[in-house]
Amino acid sequence: MGSRTRLALGLLGSALFLGLLGDELFRATPLGLNVLLWIVALCAVLVALSRWGGAPLTGSRLWMIPTLVLFAALVVWRDSTWLVALDLFAIVVALSIGALRTALPFHRAGLTDYAVGLAYAGGAAGGKAVTLMQEDIDWNELPKGSQGRQAVAVGRGLMLAAPLLFLFGALFVAADSVFQDYVSSAVPNPGELTLHVGLIVLFGWVSAGLLREYLTRPSPVRMEVRPWFRLGATELTVVLALLDLLFLAFVLVQLRYLFGGGSVVEARTGLTYAEYARHGFF
Repeated sequence: MGSRTRLALGLLGSALFLGLLGDELFRATPLGLNVLLWIVALCAVLVALSRWGGAPLTGSRLWMIPTLVLFAALVVWRDSTWLVALDLFAIVVALSIGALRTALPFHRAGLTDYAVGLAYAGGAAGGKAVTLMQEDIDWNELPKGSQGRQAVAVGRGLMLAAPLLFLFGALFVAADSVFQDYVSSAVPNPGELTLHVGLIVLFGWVSAGLLREYLTRPSPVRMEVRPWFRLGATELTVVLALLDLLFLAFVLVQLRYLFGGGSVVEARTGLTYAEYARHGFF
């Protein structure tokens, strides 16, 4: 068995593990620690596969790992809808670091480079799992015996049939109450089973695509973008000065309530000192 097929099979098994883990962590739990645990597992699997397959992570792909873990940890830090949304957006952007197609270091890449990387990461999450099973795995290299070939054929048939069965099965269940009763009697709690399988397929599919993207050599994309305007020293000075004034005004307002005591805060806002301290963005 060739090294490419062996690595692809290991990647496929790792994606199945991440799918099962995603189902266990996200099925009935709000976003929080589960995000951190799954991201850490994804990064650990990526590092392990890179060492096992002889494809070490370098450059932006190496820096992507601590960035992902950092923003995943921030999801645990504060239970705020806005902050969690921003952290999830940052995680998505961090995934683009490993899919950059520029020769520049990631900290010198432009906004266009990150947009291209994000597009490649999204495409990998959506479709690279198919490429993994069709191109990376040479099915002829698997055991040559009749039983081995038959098992491989059955496995491929199950993978191809599973999404179609769930799609049309859901349509039939919704269309005919009698068919729904039969399915309900044959499958205990079909709704819960569908949720389990759906989450496993979703997380496994996304994991397979992302792992395949980060473990293969990226094809460079050269883009020349001419800026339609340039910022000079004067423009930057004005921007920074206005931002400094804004921050200064905010700090001056806070100084009164910081040293004025609880009575000043309660008279102005109707909140206790402790409530005011925890009020707002933080």
